[in-house]
Amino acid sequence: MQLPSQTRLGRSAITILERKPSSDSSCNSQTQGLEDVLLAAVEHGLSLIGKDFAQVTFYNLDTRYSLGKPEIPRKPERFIQALHEMFGDGAQIIEMFIKRAICREMGLNPNTLKRPGMPRCVKELFSRKEADDE
Repeated sequence: MQLPSQTRLGRSAITILERKPSSDSSCNSQTQGLEDVLLAAVEHGLSLIGKDFAQVTFYNLDTRYSLGKPEIPRKPERFIQALHEMFGDGAQIIEMFIKRAICREMGLNPNTLKRPGMPRCVKELFSRKEADDE
């Protein structure tokens, strides 16, 4: 499944993230919105390897590592560890594709992120969202 090179979730997903929360439920929906954007970026990054690569990878993550698709944004370290176990040194290239896709989805320049790895990138985005909420 190939995803378009443009942001998959479009401007509305980013707008959800930019709004200030008015209650706990809206904060939860903002977190869910960020997780959805991150998951779409992960899927896009994996799809750059090949047409069915993302789906096969998600299947193996779920069956071999008990890491379901919705858990990936919440457990980025475990996700990268599983990629390294599955693909060895090739996981670094996959991680780079995913990080670039995350930056594209979020409208960020990859060079502006302080943390180089995908798990740290995800944590930084969650930290930025929390700082914006205050």
